[in-house]
Amino acid sequence: MYQTAVNYIGPSKFKISADNYSVNIDFPRPNQPIDGLGPIPMMLGALGGCVAVYLERYLVGKKIPFKGFSIDIKSDLTKESPHFLKIIDVKVSVPGLNLDKEGRDSLMRFIANCPVHNTLHNNPTVNISLAN
Repeated sequence: MYQTAVNYIGPSKFKISADNYSVNIDFPRPNQPIDGLGPIPMMLGALGGCVAVYLERYLVGKKIPFKGFSIDIKSDLTKESPHFLKIIDVKVSVPGLNLDKEGRDSLMRFIANCPVHNTLHNNPTVNISLAN
């Protein structure tokens, strides 16, 4: 089971803790400095991080040489309420990668199987409740 805690630090600032690590998130406010990523970039980063783990596993497992790679994720909130990310574009770049169509398709199937992608793709049930 995965468990994460979010605690209030101050106005629009929160601390996320899990597995003995923590990171601050900050929701942008007019004319105020930002002290951390916002919730949406954090979520997109989780997707990119998951894809990165699976990409590395594939490349290492198939003994495909690489010196590095990058993953860029872009999305916009819908303008109408309720606001949500309707389209998330994930662009994977591995400089010098030379795969035929079959190899590329295999790579894409593998990295698209990361749990964060699968979760977003399968419309999870999210239960929000107020503790007593």
